[in-house]
Amino acid sequence: FKNSKKISAGMAIDLIGLKGFEYNGLKISTVHANFIENTNGSYDDFKVLISFINYQLETFFGDKFELEVKID
Repeated sequence: FKNSKKISAGMAIDLIGLKGFEYNGLKISTVHANFIENTNGSYDDFKVLISFINYQLETFFGDKFELEVKID
């Protein structure tokens, strides 16, 4: 995710407690929360996890964080 004007994306993800969160073979890195590690996740799992993270960020911080890369 791109950083917002208010807070860095990694710090925001860490602050809401998602650092280390795992979903279907994907894990939010415990080293840097703005990285997702893939051990056996699918593309669809990745899209679900990204949507979940963005929903949580919007809920806690009041705005969505943009992705750094385009995902179709």
